[in-house]
Amino acid sequence: MVNMGNVWDRTTEFLSDNLGAVVPIALLTIFVPQSISGAIKLAGTAVAPALGQGIMLALLIPMLWGQLAIAVLALRPDGGRGAAQSTATRRFLPYLLAMLILFGVIVVLFLPIILALVASGVDLTALTSASAEPKPDISPAMAGFIGLYGLAWLIFAVFVSVRFSTLLVAVVAAEGGVIAALRRSFALSRGIAWKLLGVVLLFGLVVGVASIAVTSVFGALFRFLDPTAGPFAIGSIVVAILGGLVTTAYYVVQSSFMAKVYLAATSAREGV
Repeated sequence: MVNMGNVWDRTTEFLSDNLGAVVPIALLTIFVPQSISGAIKLAGTAVAPALGQGIMLALLIPMLWGQLAIAVLALRPDGGRGAAQSTATRRFLPYLLAMLILFGVIVVLFLPIILALVASGVDLTALTSASAEPKPDISPAMAGFIGLYGLAWLIFAVFVSVRFSTLLVAVVAAEGGVIAALRRSFALSRGIAWKLLGVVLLFGLVVGVASIAVTSVFGALFRFLDPTAGPFAIGSIVVAILGGLVTTAYYVVQSSFMAKVYLAATSAREGV
């Protein structure tokens, strides 16, 4: 049985003992990309939507690598930062492919909703537009199908996330592989899925509240001090940096925690 309390204690112990090795990785690969993404979001229409989305998508690459390197370091702290970075570089492509497989499955299963709307003549551009114009009418039968299928899709997406995705970074960091890593993640999450879901929800709640507090409180403060400030004013940059710090702390803790869960689950299944 995996005790999440013990896992948390090991996580905090690892972070306190190895902060000097974790911080450089986190700053360069998570904090900087997150701060840039936050600045682009705050800029709004000042940045072309296609350009902004492309930049944020590209910034996911170093972030994923950074999470993998931190997981490797949490699994083998004695190896040091250099060994963790080398292992993360070797195993980054399998990790990316495994993540893309999961993402592809979820997207493909969402397509029936899109296809049903298109087949019924609904204008998807008008439906998803943020303008105040009236939205296209959807028949009761179509609305019922979207509601029921959407609920089933959401449940499946949560299932995939908990059983395959949560431990994937740790499994790839420890063992490598793509399909083998997905199978291993599924096997290790058996019996602790509800605990993993609770941890993910708790982490998400904490980081969500912290992010909202930072962006709303400090954003309102800077707008009050300078109502005419542009999208790239000092206040917006500070808010983006603070939001980046919150998100960086989240990913550092999550990657380290899942690495310790992997060790605990592996030991429990091997009878250690």
